Amino acid sequence: MNNNSHESDDSVFLNSKNTIQDNLYNNASYTSFNAMEEMTEIADKYILSTFDHSVDVVVGGSLGRREMLPNSDIDLFIIIDDLSTQNPNSLKNIDKIESRTIDKFFIGELIKKSLVDGNRIIDGRLINSENKYFSDYVDENNSKDRQLANIISEFR
Repeated sequence: MNNNSHESDDSVFLNSKNTIQDNLYNNASYTSFNAMEEMTEIADKYILSTFDHSVDVVVGGSLGRREMLPNSDIDLFIIIDDLSTQNPNSLKNIDKIESRTIDKFFIGELIKKSLVDGNRIIDGRLINSENKYFSDYVDENNSKDRQLANIISEFR
């Protein structure tokens, strides 16, 4: 993607976000549900325009739950096959972005060791791929006993 195109995508995202915020404060018939739906749509489009299909992008937090509002941050996990060989694009021109580039091996090890820590990725929403890697891996490493043990350890 060329730099001018990315700057244009940044502007579209920020302008749309500001419009939604104005509607929330100034239009009594515009609900937070309207805002969440529109923010999720524009954030997904923005992220999809930034990353190509050579990486998997998982969104977490409010965007992953489709509850994003204009003041929300964007939580991204950029998943690649091998950290040493790829350098994916990033969202540099937008504030309130939290991202981490991780490889599939790390995710696998994380899920094997702790479902609680893996929840940040497991509970995320994969937005740019039909990759079943995550659901298959969770199914392989999950059991009712592990879920109970993780719930207990999380709330100790």
